[in-house]
Amino acid sequence: MRFCACVIAYYPDEQLLRKNVACYREFAEKVFIWQNTPMQDRHELGGLGDNVEWLGEADNVGISRALNAVLKRCQEEGIDYLLTMDQDSQFVDFSYYLRQIESQLPAERTVSFAPVTPGESAAPGCFEPKNYVITSGSMVNVPLALSIGGYREEFLVDGIDMDFCFKAQKAGLQVVMVGGATLRQRFGETIKVGDKEIVSYPPKRLYAIVKSQWMLWADYPQYFRKLHFLKIFYLGEPYHILFFQKDKCRKLWAILRATVSGLRYRIAHL
Repeated sequence: MRFCACVIAYYPDEQLLRKNVACYREFAEKVFIWQNTPMQDRHELGGLGDNVEWLGEADNVGISRALNAVLKRCQEEGIDYLLTMDQDSQFVDFSYYLRQIESQLPAERTVSFAPVTPGESAAPGCFEPKNYVITSGSMVNVPLALSIGGYREEFLVDGIDMDFCFKAQKAGLQVVMVGGATLRQRFGETIKVGDKEIVSYPPKRLYAIVKSQWMLWADYPQYFRKLHFLKIFYLGEPYHILFFQKDKCRKLWAILRATVSGLRYRIAHL
């Protein structure tokens, strides 16, 4: 199994990025670090390894366009799989994850393997098909991913994972979670609420998340978890914003604007 890795970097925590890359660099043929940090603030870290290559365009192109470019690069170089990583993610034991994946090959109908992430579960040694998995930590079959059109470039950050997985299922493919393989993931700003931590999204990000969810509902009604979406973003999120977060008006306004845009999209695609 020949694989490369790709990390999407945007103002990365340098120490965390080093730890991230160190988890899998020795196993990968190449590690591509795609820079989405604005050009004037970019710099390449030294000492990451001889097989690390820095990529990027003049602007922040988002996650999908970057991954599609690297998928095509992998195809040209005859690479079988691409490990897609966020800059803040870190494997507990990547060698275990890799061994488990290799034990399942060839996996002709599996477009992506994924580790267990916060909020998910899969028993060690099990390979559990999922409705969708997150992009970070996924080991993606390059030819299969390109056969379904890769990642949706209309989505810059949010909704990418769901769209990719739903599109794969629609094409008769599956995504599989590898039990016992764990990915630690650090989110953005979090707030402690009781015994839980919730993520506090800025208004612009919140708008993109909610709008993308409405679009996914319209495009993949057979796979999209409608009640879960409505519960999270029209009950839970407004409650958390009102009682625990700052910038309340702008965030609630972002949800309202995203709802209007999303409904327009749904109506246009009926």
